[in-house]
Amino acid sequence: MAPVEKKFVLTHIAKDISSLKEEGWRYSKLEKHFGVFWKVKVSRKTDYLSLYLHCLHPKNEGSWSIQVSFNLKLLSVTGKTTDLTSKRRFINKSSSWGWPEFMKWEEMEKDYMIDGDVIIEAHFLASQSSEFKYLFFEYAKEQPEIILNDVDSKDFHYFLECLYGEDSIDEETVAGILKIADICNAKIPLQKCEQFLIRDSGKTFKEKLQLANRFKLDKLKNECLSKINTAAEIRSVLMCNLNGMDPSVVGALLQKTLSLIPFT
Repeated sequence: MAPVEKKFVLTHIAKDISSLKEEGWRYSKLEKHFGVFWKVKVSRKTDYLSLYLHCLHPKNEGSWSIQVSFNLKLLSVTGKTTDLTSKRRFINKSSSWGWPEFMKWEEMEKDYMIDGDVIIEAHFLASQSSEFKYLFFEYAKEQPEIILNDVDSKDFHYFLECLYGEDSIDEETVAGILKIADICNAKIPLQKCEQFLIRDSGKTFKEKLQLANRFKLDKLKNECLSKINTAAEIRSVLMCNLNGMDPSVVGALLQKTLSLIPFT
């Protein structure tokens, strides 16, 4: 199945680039995409214009990485463009990647500078599934085939939309997205689905707790338990095969049941 490509674009007008000193640099404004901050770095190295994509490591993250396919492009008012494309894995720290000799400075001044400024675009596609990154990078030489057994193509489509920032989660799609996100260890779709189930879903407590148990959604489990307070609500959850339920949920609900029994 062909992947659904989702790209975003950073556009930066590097002001008064003609005054940039040797080894000097300029940054575009920060933009946040896929939970990560990005900016374009422009510098001058001897007789060349240098262009880089700069990725800022998210705060409060431990082991972290993101795969990026990106294209840096210079634009001119005549429609002429020059671009270079690369693939890069940013891992565990903020870093830059690009071309120190993107273009001769003289050529840039002649063909691309407009009143001292240049227009730069960065087009790129990123993936945050740790399982996908592991396969693509650690075993790239073996060219592995990613096999997702018993996965509906529509669910995979919705998962990709969710991964790349689109609002694809609803009552019908959430279970399928959770299933694939769990297989691929894709943290952001898992978090988005859990937040939907907590804040917006109209599913029953029983349905939510089943999903929480299956996909280890502790926040969802605790939220449900905090809201189950009546005998009818407890009964609606416990009227099922208890063998498939989280023992901690069963214990918490039985404790709530005891608290509802009047003692004389």
